[in-house]
Amino acid sequence: EQWSFSIDHDFGGGYAGRVSYIGSETHQLVWAPDENTLPFSSTVSAYNQPLSARRFPNWGTINTRATGSNQSYNSLQFEADHRLQHGLEYHSTFTWAKNLADNQGPSGTGFAGEGGGSRSTSVLDRHADFGNAYGTRRLRWNTTFLYDLPFGRGKMFGANISRAADLVAGGWRLTSILTWQSGPYETPYFPGGEGDPSGTGVGLGSSLAGWSPPGRNQHPDVVSDVSVNPHGKNRLNWTNAAAFACPGYSAWTPGNPCTTGAGYDANGNARGPVPLPIGRFGNAQVGSIEGPGLFNLSAGLSKSFAVTERVKVRAEGTFTNLLNHTNLGDPNMNLDSASFGLISRTIGSDFGGARTGQISVRAEF
Repeated sequence: EQWSFSIDHDFGGGYAGRVSYIGSETHQLVWAPDENTLPFSSTVSAYNQPLSARRFPNWGTINTRATGSNQSYNSLQFEADHRLQHGLEYHSTFTWAKNLADNQGPSGTGFAGEGGGSRSTSVLDRHADFGNAYGTRRLRWNTTFLYDLPFGRGKMFGANISRAADLVAGGWRLTSILTWQSGPYETPYFPGGEGDPSGTGVGLGSSLAGWSPPGRNQHPDVVSDVSVNPHGKNRLNWTNAAAFACPGYSAWTPGNPCTTGAGYDANGNARGPVPLPIGRFGNAQVGSIEGPGLFNLSAGLSKSFAVTERVKVRAEGTFTNLLNHTNLGDPNMNLDSASFGLISRTIGSDFGGARTGQISVRAEF
């Protein structure tokens, strides 16, 4: 279902504005659960659960893709426009949006798409993977701009200059695209296969007899405000790891595996602490951390030269990320890692990579 409400106004002189509310709800989206999840228990370790406890005792993991997930989107949008008059044209939009879904999986790094997102946490609790959609930016401002520079014969400046001077200084057109947006929504997680902090067996995967492939990534608990970082947000420490905890294991410290309920390896050696499971998933929502934003200014300068009445030569120079602004990529969201919160790369999407430029000359006839 989709709905919208807009107010438009023509201010005259080529100027116009619009304020819009746009919303949508989507049902029966594809998600990717394991149909053979163990029941949640706060008294019996999933590692010790009998085969008969499974929904389908004669089978191991039954990965599937099924309909049943939901998504909701709401946004407030502002637009300002000026149609081409006196050499000036622009179109500027600002969007304030919120997009929630439950089919991204426990550590989504993109839109789920038609085939669903990453493998879901549990078929018994689809809401465990509910949260902000990774790719939707809460705030986004985009402006396109075109301006015929007022220099040259018949223009505001240099109206009476010689044709030779006009050939150099007159007739230039400036174009630009300015984009600013807040960051994507990141999801902290514990890697699957190393432990089972939920106590449900979902994190154990193949460490359970007949269980394969490796377990799903696991949600941590949130113990303090994730938006507060005493060290300040930067590429070396984007997120405060101390804001998270390993469910059911109070001795856990950041940078170490959350080995709750990890059981034993093939040689019978304990893989880590095995306290009684808590029978629930960590309370950290998908998309609980806002990643680095993006700023990009791309611009071009062009001029057409009349050779004959029907032939023109157009010279143009264009640049993406004209200011060569560094746009940071996604931080490391693996809580087992000593480099949790570290950003080790920049991005290339939305023309957010390093500055590039090109110069071209073409004949038009």
